[in-house]
Amino acid sequence: MGNPARFFSFVRFEHTIFALPLVFAAVLLAGNGLPTPRVALLVLMAAAGARTCAMALNRIVDRESDARNPRTAGRELPAGRMTLRQGWAVAGAGAVALIVAAAALSRTCLLLAPVPVIVFAVYPILKRVTPFAHFGVGVADALGPAGGWVAARSTAGRPVLTDAEPLWWLLAFTILWIAGFDVIYATQDEAFDRETGLHSFPAWMGRERALRASGGLHFLAGGCLGCFYITGLAGPWALACVAGIAALLLAEHERPDDLSFAFFWANAGVSLLLFAAVACGVFAPGDA
Repeated sequence: MGNPARFFSFVRFEHTIFALPLVFAAVLLAGNGLPTPRVALLVLMAAAGARTCAMALNRIVDRESDARNPRTAGRELPAGRMTLRQGWAVAGAGAVALIVAAAALSRTCLLLAPVPVIVFAVYPILKRVTPFAHFGVGVADALGPAGGWVAARSTAGRPVLTDAEPLWWLLAFTILWIAGFDVIYATQDEAFDRETGLHSFPAWMGRERALRASGGLHFLAGGCLGCFYITGLAGPWALACVAGIAALLLAEHERPDDLSFAFFWANAGVSLLLFAAVACGVFAPGDA
């Protein structure tokens, strides 16, 4: 790459804050405590590799539409600051890091490692065929905590799917939460998507109805979050974190025009608070 800043921009490194806290929340929950340093480092390697692969594939698939969109024409591939070969190299390096880490974790992780790579290759294509592509983004992000759970359980020799009800609620929350804020993010491209035949909730139903749909998705996400607390957490500190998440979800719908807040800051807070909720539920489940 020659320029680390260009790499970090290409894979939107700052958006890691949405994914990593959820991955390690699932690791804590699955193991009911801290993982070994070895497992933690391998999970970090797998998560970083997976996310790098996902973002690179997304940029590769979108490079032509990005070049036509004034908002995205300055990205590395359409602007010519990176070649397509370099983009594929980044995607390949991420996939290799994921697979190597998965192999070092457990046979189960290795067998499942191709699943996220396939999902990462498919979900950027969905916007060309369906307005429900937002759920593809949610599923791709939900693979992070799912992978963290599998890694923690399989390396400890525990059954992966035993007592997994909290995981299912966490994954449902993640899918609905991510899809909801992806709809908000897509409002800025409503006209472009409609003109070029790309699909999104805003292009399909208009901005106002799309924002109401996003609110509905986040309402359902809040219900899943409550079930997650009931089935997997305990204690007032964890409950306070859950309440904080609900407040942030409400706040981003009060300020949908402020994308810096509604897309990035509010959702970064949601991710960090969810990790805090799990940490409190695991390590401080008693009375405040």
